[in-house]
Amino acid sequence: MELFEYEIAGISLMEWVGYTASLFILIGMTMSSVRKLRWINLGGNVLFTLYGVLIGSMPVAVMNALIGVVNLSFLWSLYRRKETFRLLPVQISNRYLAAFIEFHKADIQQFFPGFYLDPDRHNRAYIVLRDMTVAAVIVGSATHEGELFIELDYAVAAYRDMKPGFYVYGKKEGGLVSEGYNCLSSVPGSKAHQRYLGKCGFSPVANQPFWRRQLS
Repeated sequence: MELFEYEIAGISLMEWVGYTASLFILIGMTMSSVRKLRWINLGGNVLFTLYGVLIGSMPVAVMNALIGVVNLSFLWSLYRRKETFRLLPVQISNRYLAAFIEFHKADIQQFFPGFYLDPDRHNRAYIVLRDMTVAAVIVGSATHEGELFIELDYAVAAYRDMKPGFYVYGKKEGGLVSEGYNCLSSVPGSKAHQRYLGKCGFSPVANQPFWRRQLS
């Protein structure tokens, strides 16, 4: 216990544990993803349990240990749950597609600055369904050579856990591989989008602004 009496910036390690635990809970409350919220809150529960033991408050320790068990139970259920995905082709003129993009316009601009739906340029659009709920939309232009240039691949905040991306860009039947494309291209609109493309199997093309993934 003497270790936790050591001070940093005039504050004991014991108090730092309490502050850090509170910070974890605060950050968790800002998460739109249920999975991230549960993981971060679990970290806070572990720290608060330790803090309760250090200050000799068993109610604090026991309560947070129990909450941690609840978070673990929810996480177990989330990882075991089987979800159904479906890629639904729609017309560029689809009114729901336009309404969806307009509703999420501000958020879309953070990841795809300057994007707007253009019927004169775009000729392919898809809605990604997750358990029959709209999780993402994809808009792009297909060439006669079998390449799809993706200009928008936007997932709503609650579904940004890579599952829609792995489904859409995976090699199993059902995603874009079933649409007959032999390769996919996309220009990273932000650093977050660039990391996403890398996780989905895209690679940068030398001396070009876009990233590409071969499907065949």
